[in-house]
Amino acid sequence: MRVVLVLSTSHRIFFESFEEAFKDLKIEMSCFWFNVEGSVSQQREELLKLIRQEHINQLLVLNDLHDGKEHLIDKEVMQTIPSFLWYLDTMRFDKLNNQDIKQYKQIYSFEPQDISYCQNRYQVTIKYLPLTAGYSLFCSQRGTQKKKIYDVSFVGMVNGLPERQAVLNLVAKHCAKKHYKLIVYGKLWHSHHFYQRLLGAIKFCLTYPDLFKFAHNKYLQPKEAAELYKQSKINLNIHIAKHSSINCRTFEILGNGNFELCDDRNLSLTELVDGQHLVLYKSGQDLLDKIDYYLESNERERIAQAGGELVNKKYLLSKTLRVIFPGTEEL
Repeated sequence: MRVVLVLSTSHRIFFESFEEAFKDLKIEMSCFWFNVEGSVSQQREELLKLIRQEHINQLLVLNDLHDGKEHLIDKEVMQTIPSFLWYLDTMRFDKLNNQDIKQYKQIYSFEPQDISYCQNRYQVTIKYLPLTAGYSLFCSQRGTQKKKIYDVSFVGMVNGLPERQAVLNLVAKHCAKKHYKLIVYGKLWHSHHFYQRLLGAIKFCLTYPDLFKFAHNKYLQPKEAAELYKQSKINLNIHIAKHSSINCRTFEILGNGNFELCDDRNLSLTELVDGQHLVLYKSGQDLLDKIDYYLESNERERIAQAGGELVNKKYLLSKTLRVIFPGTEEL
């Protein structure tokens, strides 16, 4: 079997895990990079040429890639090769082609609400499939112990997400009061040039003075983030409002036996259990109470170990890909 993996250039962080997972499954993989700023029709011709030249017999695309008008994977592509669509976001707010979407061999989404949405709107049955992680996101020294430098950490996009900003600022106030060591990494304000960095920092400081003390306006590479998870007693995971289930960060945190404290999520389609593999909080006060409790309790280590064991047993990316490509065996 030879598969072409079609990725947007914005999804480069996932490439290493996919490359590793396909190798584990003994599936030959080619990658086609989609640039939303390029000509969609020209890129489609390049994709079809790649399929012919490299004798590709299956296609997997992450998200329904388009430029707002034209879709990369259209009826012509899907009639040429069996094509699978895997949504790493949610379909409910995307501009989908009503006819072409029915041509996919199977559609998967990491958002449970997409199942009923797609059935009601397009009369198409899709399957829930979480985006999991590979060894490469568990960092190079997988399974080793690291000194816990930080009490609480968070990694992720913050700029433009007021709900996430508010939660982190609440945590920052609490950590300052309790003398906990907090660290926050991610895109916190625009910083493309000097004035954006300066004005963005000033505005952020004035709006979120407590959070600013712990904030690092820096994007971490996946392996850098994995190292930070291992150095943190509590790893916060705060989802964006439009998602009801867990994102890929859950598996990245848990995979190496790290403790995760996460906002209330729908875990019903997974084998993850609140209080057994990770801990969910239901309100701001509940979050602060659980930070206090799990920083003092040895229960944190037991939960972290159980979460790591489950992810390594059930949710490595190579195991997830076997749902899409059954009949393959891991090395």
